[in-house]
Amino acid sequence: MYSLVSKLTKNKLTGTLTAVLYILMPYHLNDMYIRNALGEFFSYIFIPLVFLGIYKIFQKEKGDRVLCLGAVRVNPYP
Repeated sequence: MYSLVSKLTKNKLTGTLTAVLYILMPYHLNDMYIRNALGEFFSYIFIPLVFLGIYKIFQKEKGDRVLCLGAVRVNPYP
C-alpha cells in the first residue's frame, strides 16, 4: 500500500499513513485476532500490488512483474 499511494501522491508521509491505516482496518484485525485467518490476512498484501502494476502499465513503466506478483494467488484449500 505504501508504494502505491506514495507513487500516486508523490508524498512519503501520505503513503506511510495510508499503509498503517490499511493494516489497522477493523476487518483485517478481525481476521487476525478473532477468526485466526492469517492466510486471508496476509493475502491483503497482494491487492495493492495489483493496482500498482496496473498503474505502472498505464504510465508506460515496467509494471508487468509487479502485476504478476500481485495476481499470483495461492489456494489455501487444496
